[in-house]
Amino acid sequence: MTLTDALFWVFLANAIALVLHEMDAVHWQEWEMFGLPGHEPGFLSLHIPLLAMMLLGLVGVADGIWWGLAIGLAVGLCGLFAFGIHTYQLRRGMPVFNTSPSRLILWATLLLSIPQVVLSLIGLV
Repeated sequence: MTLTDALFWVFLANAIALVLHEMDAVHWQEWEMFGLPGHEPGFLSLHIPLLAMMLLGLVGVADGIWWGLAIGLAVGLCGLFAFGIHTYQLRRGMPVFNTSPSRLILWATLLLSIPQVVLSLIGLV
């Protein structure tokens, strides 16, 4: 398996985990947690370009293009951030993302984001 192949499959699995996390974020009304304007419609609208960029990055990785690797790195870093910020909130006693499915999704995101970041960096260097 090549680096590109490995990154493609890790990226795809992480994209699924991140989309699941964002679906869960709608349940928890994440826009209120971060004070985002527009409530649910604004939150959902914000995700249109984010999802498009993530899918474009996946295509770029499949084609072995440098910008696909750069987007892969950014998506992996976003996954690390999502795990970190929500773990921090849980430790502060916030009740959001404190169900078994929510925690499982966050842990999956962490465990997929780490190799995604590493593989993206190796490909970029």
